[in-house]
Amino acid sequence: MKKSNYESALERIAKVKDMEALMRLEESFERLYKHGIFTENEFQKLDDLMCHKSNVLRGYESLRK
Repeated sequence: MKKSNYESALERIAKVKDMEALMRLEESFERLYKHGIFTENEFQKLDDLMCHKSNVLRGYESLRK
């Protein structure tokens, strides 16, 4: 079964190890959204997850499971 673009994006966020990689991923997602790859709702959820990941990388939060 083929993964959706959204599911692939979730996996990419989970693999991020540093802020530099997270910023590159954010730029990539913005481009994809502008080209209609993600819906507005999907893009908002991805943004929320990236904000959480940023907080985790900075040590402000632990990973929620």
